[in-house]
Amino acid sequence: MLRNIFAAQLSLTDEQDGLWRERLEFAEKAGFQAKELVHRLITFAKGGEPIRKIGCISDLLMESVDLSLSNSNVICEFSLPGDLWLIEMDDVQIRQVIYNLVVNAQEAMPEGGTITIDAENVNVTADCALPLKEGNYVKWSVKDHGTGIPQENLQRIWDPYFTTKPIGSARGKGLGLAICYSIVKRHDGFIDFKSEPGVGSNFFVYLPASPQGDSIEKAKKYRNDTRGGRILFMDDDETVRNATGIVLNYLGYEVEYAKDGREAIDLYRTAKEKGWPFYAVILDLYVPEGMGGKEAMGELLAIDPSIRAIVSSGYSDDPFVVEFRKYGFFGTVDVPYDFEKLKQILDNLVRENLPDNADLSS
Repeated sequence: MLRNIFAAQLSLTDEQDGLWRERLEFAEKAGFQAKELVHRLITFAKGGEPIRKIGCISDLLMESVDLSLSNSNVICEFSLPGDLWLIEMDDVQIRQVIYNLVVNAQEAMPEGGTITIDAENVNVTADCALPLKEGNYVKWSVKDHGTGIPQENLQRIWDPYFTTKPIGSARGKGLGLAICYSIVKRHDGFIDFKSEPGVGSNFFVYLPASPQGDSIEKAKKYRNDTRGGRILFMDDDETVRNATGIVLNYLGYEVEYAKDGREAIDLYRTAKEKGWPFYAVILDLYVPEGMGGKEAMGELLAIDPSIRAIVSSGYSDDPFVVEFRKYGFFGTVDVPYDFEKLKQILDNLVRENLPDNADLSS
């Protein structure tokens, strides 16, 4: 659905733009809300093991805050240095943490106000008195100037279903901060807060940095140098192939298509033999009536051990998705996915001075 909405947006004429743009944006927003809700429920109900990818927290913060504060009387001020380290995170889950913290901050200032979001590189040592392993982390915080948290509630804010909001309302489920705590903990990070009634609250999060210590500026430099190239896209659904192809073309890539793993193997082998290899391969994990990406990847690795393959799947808990590097993949895209994220994944795929798994979205 999201693929086709995006393709339709690209196809609008000037005459159609005014009438249909708003309707398509509404449909797209509804699709993303459904996707986020599913991930939220999986995170809390099943454990939602994070699918970690090397990414940029600054981009994620700005995108998530912009969505969270749309049509509100609250503004946000950012302090995000350009030399922040890249971090290892599940961007869908961390986006949920950002959203929950920002919405809490917004609700603490019903008359409006300013939220401040800061980030910095931090080296955690044994004498830091933090429940973290020694190493490099990116610390980011969400600070409001609202009502603060009453003293009697300070020890309960991480408890599932604890809320001071009206029960039964959309905002009164009491899961927001419990989900934040669960997600950050599974990322081997740490979340805490400081709050004073009548003054405001400050929630801060530590997330592990990329072991190589690569920075945002370095990542952006390589993004600018890696656009274009030929993509092999494999999916058994012709509608999906067509819609994705339109978007990949729009992003500046040439696309060849395969309906199953066997066809993808033949196309990849031929392209390599002719000296015109593919920039990247996107493989649908499961094909009901043919070879899927799961089976095809073994043969593709035999043809080219350095293949840059991305696994596409709607099953975030599948072993091939959770441990994609173990099976030779460079990255994973959950379905449905937005095409800005796909652009970032492909732009970051080839960065010679960054780690091999730095193809993943920021």
